[in-house]
Amino acid sequence: MCWWKDKSCVTFISIIVTAIVSLLSVIVGGYVKTNGELSIIRENYEREQKSLANAFAGEITIILSSMEAREYHKIFINILKNIENDVMPLSDLPLFSINLDVAFPMYRTRIGDVGLLPADASKKLVMFYGYVFSLLEDVQNSPKLFLASSKEIATDESEIKRNYYRMWKMTCEQDLKILNKLFTLGNCLINDLEKFAK
Repeated sequence: MCWWKDKSCVTFISIIVTAIVSLLSVIVGGYVKTNGELSIIRENYEREQKSLANAFAGEITIILSSMEAREYHKIFINILKNIENDVMPLSDLPLFSINLDVAFPMYRTRIGDVGLLPADASKKLVMFYGYVFSLLEDVQNSPKLFLASSKEIATDESEIKRNYYRMWKMTCEQDLKILNKLFTLGNCLINDLEKFAK
């Protein structure tokens, strides 16, 4: 007797086929659902990456534009010229003041998320803000520190002035280099972040 004519054998085979079809539909359905959910997660992740890149590009643009508008480069060059010509009284040295508690909102709130960006952009971003903070620390604190240390080193006014100017000159020369690096790196970073965000 042929197995396909045996009713119990056909019933058994139909049960097996039904079970396999059911199992395959669960597997395929689960795969489709999981793949769809992963696709949504990936889209959200990519949207977050692009948003972060655009926001940092915007903040860096503001920083560079502000430094350009305030003519930091020109200020440092003028300080150096005045020091060389010995025409700048101590009281005329510019003092900068920036409230770091409110400055750079993207940096303060999202620096922990730079890992979402490409590795090269993350590295450049940390370097950029390092240069910014180094420059700001110098221009905000150097005049007071230099004057205090000059008064400790010397007693007469001309010696205080000479020490003060020497320290300022050295800092201004270094800060001009930092400023140039800052603009080069910042413009490169803006370009990289905007390309990534497209």
